[in-house]
Amino acid sequence: MSQGSSLSNLNQNQFLQASHQTLLMLEKSKNHVEGVLDFLPNVFAIINEKGRVIKGNDELARLLGESIDHVIDCEFEKLFQPATWNIFQNRLQTLSTKDNSNQLEFELPTDALQNVSIYSWQIRPFVADGLGGGSWYIVFGSNVTAIREYEKQLSQIFTSIPLGILRIDDKLTILAPYSAHSALVLGRDDLDGKPLHDVLFKPIWDSLSLQEKEYVRNLSGIIGFPDFQFDLLKDSLVRQVFFPAGVQGSGPTGKWIGINYDPIIQNGIIVGLLLILEDRTQIEIARKDSQLAINANAIQVTRFTEVQKLNEALRTSIVEDLEKFTSDLATQASGDDILAVLRTIHTIKGTARIAGFSRLMSLSHSIEDLLKATTVEAQASHKWKKNVERFTEIYSEWREYRKIARALAFAESEGQLKSDEDGGERLLKELEPKLQLALEKTVKTLQKKCDIAFNWDNTTVPSGLKPILSEILLHILTNAIDHGIESIDERVDLGKSPTGSVVVSGNRESSVLKLSIANDGANLNRGKIAAKALKIGLITAEQAKAYTDQQIYNLIFVDGFSVKDETTEISGRGIGLAAVRANVERLGGEISVRSRPEGGTIFDISLPMRAKS
Repeated sequence: MSQGSSLSNLNQNQFLQASHQTLLMLEKSKNHVEGVLDFLPNVFAIINEKGRVIKGNDELARLLGESIDHVIDCEFEKLFQPATWNIFQNRLQTLSTKDNSNQLEFELPTDALQNVSIYSWQIRPFVADGLGGGSWYIVFGSNVTAIREYEKQLSQIFTSIPLGILRIDDKLTILAPYSAHSALVLGRDDLDGKPLHDVLFKPIWDSLSLQEKEYVRNLSGIIGFPDFQFDLLKDSLVRQVFFPAGVQGSGPTGKWIGINYDPIIQNGIIVGLLLILEDRTQIEIARKDSQLAINANAIQVTRFTEVQKLNEALRTSIVEDLEKFTSDLATQASGDDILAVLRTIHTIKGTARIAGFSRLMSLSHSIEDLLKATTVEAQASHKWKKNVERFTEIYSEWREYRKIARALAFAESEGQLKSDEDGGERLLKELEPKLQLALEKTVKTLQKKCDIAFNWDNTTVPSGLKPILSEILLHILTNAIDHGIESIDERVDLGKSPTGSVVVSGNRESSVLKLSIANDGANLNRGKIAAKALKIGLITAEQAKAYTDQQIYNLIFVDGFSVKDETTEISGRGIGLAAVRANVERLGGEISVRSRPEGGTIFDISLPMRAKS
């Protein structure tokens, strides 16, 4: 053999060896691919137009109930119900077998292994030599049952959740789809393509504050800008709006709508917003109810503190008096005498002021103002009685104070409630704590200084008379400090002590109780009293000249008369001294007022008493 021939044989052997290695690699690669297909969790098959399988993987074999070796020549239609298979075949026929790039995707359920499952199918033509005539297709199937079930659950949640969820684009226009509850929250179902402003803000624009309107405008400064813009402005967006009753399906009580915003971001740019709308009406009602409960608790704490400040004796006296006065008011409310009603409310207010019962005092003050503003014509026609229902507020407020006072009395008496005394005699000195407290509160309010002294030793009165005497003395004491005792500067200028003085005296002579309340303030001013009486038409000019000093002085007891032009919580309505005279006369007594020669004023009262047994 020649050298050339040997070299040729060597090259041929090397070529054959290389070819063999290439074939082995290709076969290995083919086996690898088929192995991957066999173990795919999805269905893989090559079928003809009638559904005969020429290639399939393990998942197909499992669904067909065959071994992998017996998949070939199985009928693909065994995976489906007849009607479903007809649909599958119709889809196959729409594919062009001449274009390998043509592909179909659709979902159909299988009925393999007596278990209905939803599959997503992908089909494309398969063209290869040696398969004979007809059309062939590669089929991939993915079980999407769990996914569709999850989507169904999400859809149900999305539909039933009480939230409006919608998107807006860069023009602040609402885009479909949006949650079903959006229409319910917003009271309209024509949302698609509508400007957000027209739907959510325009119906209530006039009711928004200037700041809220600015917050609405901030929406246009977010979309189209980098994502950090949302972080800068998110706290300057409207978070809640109120639709009044009748506006856009808001119902009879109106509707609160809460708004949350989330940016939709693409490539770092905000291209839209996701809005979550919530009907917060019940939440707001609950919040207000909760706040009312908190306020009610705070009010009750205030009442308790005010009652607790009073010592036992004073608290007992105050309770007795207010119990009588509110009872009197209930009786008078059914009558026609508005002046009697005014006097009693004024007395309740004064007693509450002395006790420090702030809410009862404020309430009485406002109702007193309401009645005081009633015209003469309305008084005569009894139209003032339309306000009688407001008296229940006084009764209710008093009951709250009384409940606390009784609870404290029960605790202080170690569980033994004291019964109210009925009949018998009571010492006048029992009134001293209340009168002392009244003086302290009044001088503090008026920024004056005044002392009070009592001169009645062991004088007693029938127990039923005690609340009435308390009312009489409180009104006169308040009048003395307000109208009689001068300010500190005035007293110093007059050469008087900066501190004024009030002396209350009581003396019972057999069947007559005599009381006097003297102060060292200003004398009664005839000219000032007459001028005010003339101004309000109480007397004529001739009477002003003809009346004696005592006749002029007695005008201060007339209902509605006060020398002051301004009213305060203490005086100015002309009710206090009118109430005093009414009570004295109701008891068959007499009252007069006079100036002291050394300066000041004295009120003298005499009341008939039954003889002591």
